[in-house]
Amino acid sequence: MASYFAKKLKELRLKAHWTQQDVGEKVGLSRACVANYESGKREPNHRIVLEFAHLFDCTVDDLLNPEATRVSGAAETFPSSAKTAGDYIDISHLSAPNQAKVRELIRALEAEEMAGR
Repeated sequence: MASYFAKKLKELRLKAHWTQQDVGEKVGLSRACVANYESGKREPNHRIVLEFAHLFDCTVDDLLNPEATRVSGAAETFPSSAKTAGDYIDISHLSAPNQAKVRELIRALEAEEMAGR
């Protein structure tokens, strides 16, 4: 039986419209390794879990804990960068490439803010 992590990894990959090969290339793994994680044949180490959390812009808790805190009625778990519900903007309706662009822009703006302090 596949672990919660295995199911969640596959769910997030499919939602992003990526192949196992795509995910592997993004985190430095082979397609077969990603397939083994998704099937539950292998469990990732801490570093790999962090890589997946970064890739899918979610928390480690989202990947490992089926009881992760969710806002009532929300389709998505709040990302770790959200401080309050008001800080969360739902971009799930955007394509995966556009979601990545939004995240990249936010990171660039955060870096600018930090540099200006």
